[in-house]
Amino acid sequence: MYHRSDPRSSLDLSRDRAAPPSSYGTPRLFRLHEISPSSTTAGGTRIWHVRFSHFVVAYYELVPGDAVPLLHAASDRIVLVPHDDEPVTLDFDIGRYPVDCAGMFVAAGPAILTAHANATVIEAAAFADLAEVPEALNEPDFADPVPGIGDARTRRVPGLQAGVRFYPMAPYPPTPGRFGRIIASSNIMANLLETEREARDVTRLSPHSHADFEQCCITTKGSYVHHWRTPWTSDLREWSEDLHLAYDSPAIAVIPPGVVHTANSVSRGPNQMIDVFSPPRQDFTAQGWVLNPYDSDLPAAAAALNRGSDG
Repeated sequence: MYHRSDPRSSLDLSRDRAAPPSSYGTPRLFRLHEISPSSTTAGGTRIWHVRFSHFVVAYYELVPGDAVPLLHAASDRIVLVPHDDEPVTLDFDIGRYPVDCAGMFVAAGPAILTAHANATVIEAAAFADLAEVPEALNEPDFADPVPGIGDARTRRVPGLQAGVRFYPMAPYPPTPGRFGRIIASSNIMANLLETEREARDVTRLSPHSHADFEQCCITTKGSYVHHWRTPWTSDLREWSEDLHLAYDSPAIAVIPPGVVHTANSVSRGPNQMIDVFSPPRQDFTAQGWVLNPYDSDLPAAAAALNRGSDG
């Protein structure tokens, strides 16, 4: 149930009203500074890997001068630089890309990431695009398929299979009716939400669920509370208490299909949140919220959705 002030209240929710799963996966919250990283480089950069059914997220806390290889992606993925004034350089085979502002790369091929100050960088790649999949913190959660998860619907978009595109966020200020700042690669969609400068109004939350895909929710700055409710099934033994998890960033949440969720910032700010999905959400595309639709076949996908197709 989206609050009427939320741009998502205009979405067609018929898909999410489909028959719920007969059982549910377990939502997870990884408070990154309270757990050991997946790896630490010789130069001191810490990296956490968290997986989902169709993709993996790498969270890098870089130290100045350290050169770190990105995931071994054979195709395009999204690399997020979530904060201004944290200069980094990405070195690809086809060129060098220095940036010092918040933005997102859609990039293919191997790359080396170098920070020129302490910096946070986040990478998200679909398994279909990974030449090598890293061991994740939550790998045991995927020993069996997540209940309710949909097909990966892997796409191959020729225009994104080579080259590098960088989208700075400064040209996209908050716009009435647009939800966040969304960039899509072939198989990943990321939403770098506008930074909140105060705690969220608790009378304007938007608890909702998704019928057949997981949500990745990353916070890089600020303090939050995640609220999760797992619907009852016919088996009483599977019922779970509601969860209200308070935490300080950075953190990564894994929210399975069917689990009712919302979150609110509770600090004065800055509060920074990012959502990641795979495959890309066609409902967001149909609303015109994707900032780079002409890089790919997303307009065709939106047209198919409007014709009643699943894309």
